[in-house]
Amino acid sequence: MIRQIAERAGFLLGIGAVILTASPAWAAERIYLEVGPLLFSLSVESLETFVQEGKITQELARYANRFDRQTQEQLRQALQRPYEMDEVTMYRLTEIPVVVDFLQGLGEVINTPSGINGFYAIRSALVLAAAQEGSWTLMDVIRQFPTDIRIDTQLAMQRFPVGSLESVPYSLLEQSPNS
Repeated sequence: MIRQIAERAGFLLGIGAVILTASPAWAAERIYLEVGPLLFSLSVESLETFVQEGKITQELARYANRFDRQTQEQLRQALQRPYEMDEVTMYRLTEIPVVVDFLQGLGEVINTPSGINGFYAIRSALVLAAAQEGSWTLMDVIRQFPTDIRIDTQLAMQRFPVGSLESVPYSLLEQSPNS
């Protein structure tokens, strides 16, 4: 009984810390793409316009034109696909060792601006996105990221080759209404 109380208290403190430290005022405004020694920048607003309206802004065109139309559409669909999972379930999911390992590996690709592994930022963004009313998307996760985002593009291409967006394990994030 004491263990259950301690676990619940720890869970509530963890959720509280995530909510208090990642307010919208601290949300990602820019995505930095690391390409070898070069660092390119893209506004989250430009990506959001693409996801919501399908329009490629002048800023986004510098990057989007490197991909064919099908790949662009795959990315758009992946970023706007709705998920139904509440924040408690998401938090518990992100505590499972195999998911922790996956997020730590993903954190090597998606970093904070200073290049630190993005594990904690990714986890907090996932929990905050799941805390929204109704369904949430990966674009919501980007919006909830507590800092600007830095992506190691070479490592991303090694781990997630272009065209592999279709094979992302969506079932991990899907939850049936009865669960």
